[in-house]
Amino acid sequence: MNIRQLQLNELEKYLDLRLRSLQDTPHSFGRSFEDEAQRSTEERILELRSRLGEHNVIFIAEENGEFFGSTGILRMTGRKIQHSVIIWGVYVVPEARGKHIGRLLMERAVEQARQWEGVTQVKLTVVTTNQAALKLYESLGFQKWGVEPQALIVDGLPLDEAHFVLFLE
Repeated sequence: MNIRQLQLNELEKYLDLRLRSLQDTPHSFGRSFEDEAQRSTEERILELRSRLGEHNVIFIAEENGEFFGSTGILRMTGRKIQHSVIIWGVYVVPEARGKHIGRLLMERAVEQARQWEGVTQVKLTVVTTNQAALKLYESLGFQKWGVEPQALIVDGLPLDEAHFVLFLE
């Protein structure tokens, strides 16, 4: 499995994977499948292209041209918060779960954080019902520092989100 940075000419393919993630695991993301599916591909590509750059990177898990997972990492740019990065959008397709792809994606994202000068912490959030993700993040050294009650409401069901931080040495 190859973990690499998404290229600009692959945005449409990535957005297909992103839509699938929103449909497969609606409880895991702040955006909804319904809202994203209503938007045109061109509109979604323009938005994503405008957000990606030196401090907002997407990594994909790819094999033989097929995408099996992805995660993003965003470096905060304000003077007081530039020491922090946020991992977002972690997803592995159901048929590839249990093969450590999530771990490989997370390790690559943390590696990227370590490459950015001055970064001392990596943050993420995850719904408290996602036991596999909670175990993965804890096994990578992330520490839970709080829980936001009812951070998301999916199909009328309130979901809490755990906040995690990894301090880099």
